[in-house]
Amino acid sequence: MAKKITTSIHFEMDEQTNRAITSSAKKNERSKRKEAAARLKDHVAKYGSEFTEK
Repeated sequence: MAKKITTSIHFEMDEQTNRAITSSAKKNERSKRKEAAARLKDHVAKYGSEFTEK
């Protein structure tokens, strides 16, 4: 089996975002780390490098 290549990042988030990720992780039966990774992957797939923060 091929080794999965990944990278790790560390960042800070505000309390509202933290609560939302924690809640959705419980709902989806994932760790908070896996929930954040899934949401980031989905966001990048939808918006690519075209996203700009408002």
